[in-house]
Amino acid sequence: MLDFNNRTILRAIGKDKEYRTVEEKITRLQNQTPPKYRDDSMRTQHNDNFKEKDYVTCKQGSLKQQLRKHFVDKRKDFDRLILKNKRQYWYRCQEELGNFSDNDPIPFSRRIGQICIGNERQMRIPNEVTLDDGTITNSLETIISIWKSSFHSLLNPNVNADYKKVENCNIKENIICIDLDKEITIDEVHKFVMNAKNCKSAGIDLIQDELCKNISIVSILHKLFNLCFSSGNVPNMWYKGIITPIPKCSTSDHRDPLSYRGITLAPITYKMYCSVLNER
Repeated sequence: MLDFNNRTILRAIGKDKEYRTVEEKITRLQNQTPPKYRDDSMRTQHNDNFKEKDYVTCKQGSLKQQLRKHFVDKRKDFDRLILKNKRQYWYRCQEELGNFSDNDPIPFSRRIGQICIGNERQMRIPNEVTLDDGTITNSLETIISIWKSSFHSLLNPNVNADYKKVENCNIKENIICIDLDKEITIDEVHKFVMNAKNCKSAGIDLIQDELCKNISIVSILHKLFNLCFSSGNVPNMWYKGIITPIPKCSTSDHRDPLSYRGITLAPITYKMYCSVLNER
């Protein structure tokens, strides 16, 4: 019943078909790097490739030296042109960022991400891991298995169960509190749905905060939350999350899964339900 209600939300916002496709294999689409300083420089590089080809294919000694000198000079001109266009690009970006209003930081933050200032220094996760014997493997099955076991051990650590016992602890049973036990009102759901931040990453259900800010979706969420609250159960999809590894340090071994922080993207509807309960 809970999963049926969750599917109803997906169908209402047109995400059910997309979720069934992503359910089998989750793909992360990265923003494409915008064209920066490649107009004149790419044409110059195209011409330099012909100069290099003439130099490499030449068999005459004296002519080969002249072609080599000409090729080296062209390459230096190309490098200078790259630096020049790169500086001009950053100057234009700085002027554009300076024109944004201080009262609205959202466009400023979006533009920072679009111009890829940090992406040039961003380190990608290598498709290889280090085994216990020190060898490096790039087998996909082995990589997935090691990453799974590493993050599973973080979630389920082997801790000592012999805790210090708490003495003289009086526990009252059957505590009745009308304010806590009453049904979730639609005003509570509407409050947290409308206060949710936009432009946030979606969870495994592919539902974003903006999609829930509709009166029909709020009504469906209200029924779903009350069903979860009265039964004490939640949809199976809420037990799943997308782990996004973030490097802890630039000097650590990037082949080691434990060198990354396992940031989990939980479903938006699950976080809204938790917010309603925490408010109480």
